[in-house]
Amino acid sequence: MSEIISSFGNSNFSNFQTFDLNSLENKKNNLQEEVSSGVLSGNYTNLGSNRIENLNLQPTITKINALNNNIKISQTDLSIRQNYVGSLIKISNNFNLLINSFSNNVSQKNISDLQNQAKVYISDITNLINSQKGNKYIFSDINDNIPPISEDINTSSLNKEIKSIVNNYSGKNSNSILSLAQQAVQNSPKNKPFSSSVMSFPNANIKMPSNSESIIKNLFSNLMIVSSVNVGKLKENYNPLLKEVLSSNSKVIQGLENINGSMGIEQNNLQHQSSLLSQNKDILTSQLNSTRDADLATVSVQLNDINNQLQASYSLIAKMSDFSLTRYL
Repeated sequence: MSEIISSFGNSNFSNFQTFDLNSLENKKNNLQEEVSSGVLSGNYTNLGSNRIENLNLQPTITKINALNNNIKISQTDLSIRQNYVGSLIKISNNFNLLINSFSNNVSQKNISDLQNQAKVYISDITNLINSQKGNKYIFSDINDNIPPISEDINTSSLNKEIKSIVNNYSGKNSNSILSLAQQAVQNSPKNKPFSSSVMSFPNANIKMPSNSESIIKNLFSNLMIVSSVNVGKLKENYNPLLKEVLSSNSKVIQGLENINGSMGIEQNNLQHQSSLLSQNKDILTSQLNSTRDADLATVSVQLNDINNQLQASYSLIAKMSDFSLTRYL
């Protein structure tokens, strides 16, 4: 009899009951959380066989997000450049309209106004080419902390050279004047005034027209020719020279539009890449969610079973607690 009493008082059975009930309660709580959230687990540990797939998918999705963010930054930078190129096209078109308005009405006042406006355009274009985003020059070459145009072109030694060339205009050598002026600008030494290649964007992954740099330099050449016309030599017929500049600047405008078109193509490419990455992210996210999503029908059945087990266990314990030693005697 003492053995029965001893067995009944032994804590092993009580410990087992406590452990079993705690285990069932934990399972119940987990299942209730799955039902309320629709997710199997908030951490990798409890995902079971889906854990490996989860660990593989999450870093890939993170990488896709990083790539897409980089593309968005590139798109923003490219849009800024496109806006400035659009402004260059607008100024170049205005310059052509200005030349047309003066070409058939040459007078000392008109030529002086034309000169002054050309100088204004030179300053405006210089400011555009030297535009910055933060502390970096967006039209600069590899050294994007160095301005593409290092000095005021209107007072530069190059501008003085162009004036000397234009002073040799005789009314019959307009083509050679234009050619000599363009050569002087294209062959100008570094920092006199172009400190680096303009419109090349080596770090922007843009396939630019091969003559992008010469397009900008020809634009400056055309402007400097007009700003250098000698108002004291009005006996000369400037119409041939102005027509040469007009023809040259029309080619500049076409070149700038080609540059803008190249940027548009790259913008489309970036958008296409971004769309593909977003699609892949959606697919992978769906896969990731499927590894975590709970089957609510299955979970509900499991939860019901656990509740039944708990009720049975508590009922058994209640009955066991009603036993008294007298029932063993």
